[in-house]
Amino acid sequence: MAFKYDLWMEEQKIPIHRGFFVEDVRTVPVAWGETGKCNAAFIQLAGQEGISEARITEIPPGESLLPL
Repeated sequence: MAFKYDLWMEEQKIPIHRGFFVEDVRTVPVAWGETGKCNAAFIQLAGQEGISEARITEIPPGESLLPL
Protein backbone atom coordinates (compact mmCIF):
# COMPACT_ATOMS: atom_id res chain seq x y z
CA MET A 1 0.00 0.00 0.00
CA ALA A 2 1.46 3.35 -1.01
CA PHE A 3 0.72 6.39 1.11
CA LYS A 4 -0.01 9.68 -0.69
CA TYR A 5 2.92 11.39 1.01
CA ASP A 6 5.29 8.63 -0.12
CA LEU A 7 4.02 9.04 -3.69
CA TRP A 8 4.61 12.80 -3.46
CA MET A 9 8.18 12.23 -2.27
CA GLU A 10 8.81 9.93 -5.26
CA GLU A 11 7.49 12.65 -7.61
CA GLN A 12 10.11 15.12 -6.33
CA LYS A 13 12.86 13.16 -8.14
CA ILE A 14 15.39 13.54 -5.32
CA PRO A 15 16.95 10.62 -3.43
CA ILE A 16 14.95 9.01 -0.64
CA HIS A 17 17.07 7.27 1.96
CA ARG A 18 15.10 4.67 3.90
CA GLY A 19 16.11 2.41 6.73
CA PHE A 20 16.65 2.37 10.47
CA PHE A 21 19.38 5.01 10.62
CA VAL A 22 21.67 7.23 8.57
CA GLU A 23 25.29 6.83 9.56
CA ASP A 24 26.47 10.28 8.45
CA VAL A 25 24.13 12.88 6.93
CA ARG A 26 27.15 14.78 5.59
CA THR A 27 27.82 11.96 3.10
CA VAL A 28 24.24 11.22 1.99
CA PRO A 29 23.84 11.63 -1.80
CA VAL A 30 21.62 14.55 -2.80
CA ALA A 31 20.24 15.71 -6.15
CA TRP A 32 18.74 18.86 -7.63
CA GLY A 33 15.11 19.34 -6.64
CA GLU A 34 12.92 21.75 -8.54
CA THR A 35 10.55 22.27 -5.60
CA GLY A 36 13.19 23.86 -3.39
CA LYS A 37 15.55 24.89 -6.21
CA CYS A 38 18.46 23.26 -4.38
CA ASN A 39 20.26 19.96 -3.86
CA ALA A 40 18.32 17.86 -1.39
CA ALA A 41 17.34 14.38 -0.26
CA PHE A 42 14.66 12.85 1.93
CA ILE A 43 15.35 10.61 4.90
CA GLN A 44 12.49 8.36 5.93
CA LEU A 45 13.33 6.17 8.87
CA ALA A 46 11.53 2.89 9.54
CA GLY A 47 8.24 3.59 11.27
CA GLN A 48 7.79 7.02 9.65
CA GLU A 49 6.32 5.69 6.40
CA GLY A 50 3.32 7.71 5.25
CA ILE A 51 3.66 10.05 8.23
CA SER A 52 6.78 12.18 8.07
CA GLU A 53 10.28 12.59 6.73
CA ALA A 54 13.44 14.53 7.35
CA ARG A 55 15.15 16.49 4.63
CA ILE A 56 18.78 17.20 3.87
CA THR A 57 19.21 20.48 2.02
CA GLU A 58 22.46 21.95 0.74
CA ILE A 59 22.66 25.72 1.07
CA PRO A 60 25.69 27.17 -0.73
CA PRO A 61 27.88 29.55 1.33
CA GLY A 62 26.51 33.09 1.27
CA GLU A 63 23.24 31.97 -0.34
CA SER A 64 19.69 31.58 0.89
CA LEU A 65 16.77 29.46 -0.26
CA LEU A 66 13.22 30.31 -1.19
CA PRO A 67 10.61 29.38 1.44
CA LEU A 68 8.91 26.03 0.91
